[in-house]
Amino acid sequence: MRLTGQVVVLAVILILLGGCANNAALETMQYLLPMPERVSALKTSAKMNMSQPIQIKAIKIPGYLEKPNIVMVDPDGQVYLASQHLWAESLSSQLEKMTLRRLKERLPMLTWIPSYQYIRPHLLLDIEVYRFHADRHGKITASGHWSLWSPSKQLLHEASFESVEMMQQSGYPAMTQQLSHLWLTQIVDPIAATLAARQ
Repeated sequence: MRLTGQVVVLAVILILLGGCANNAALETMQYLLPMPERVSALKTSAKMNMSQPIQIKAIKIPGYLEKPNIVMVDPDGQVYLASQHLWAESLSSQLEKMTLRRLKERLPMLTWIPSYQYIRPHLLLDIEVYRFHADRHGKITASGHWSLWSPSKQLLHEASFESVEMMQQSGYPAMTQQLSHLWLTQIVDPIAATLAARQ
């Protein structure tokens, strides 16, 4: 009888250990786009109008990027959602925060307003993302369109952007690092340079 009880206890312990092992194997990882070191301000046009603040509109992303899962998209259009690798915060919100901080650093003489504040009159910076992901071969792509609007809804400037580069290292941490770097250096910095040159 005592032996049977010991066998039952041992069986329960093995089941619990097996459950812990399975839970460890299915551990979910969450990621944020890393913020790099601060950068210096750009030289601006002497005629640049600094009287009007610029508000960043909430950055639009396609539906497949609105999910918490980190996404990979192959050249043939197949979309893969990582089940254990998730964004810790919505991608749109992360991109807006990163963009706002970078623009404040690059053009500190301008007043920058986040999307959730309402101040008039102001210029409006509208950024729409078409693609922002890696594929299973390690190619990272970011593309979209941006436009600058006057307080009276007049289009002042617009341009498309697209940047593609290969990942330097494998893994999700490396992917988020390179996505962040690509967004800031290949997309936000050129926007800042265009705004800095405005008359």
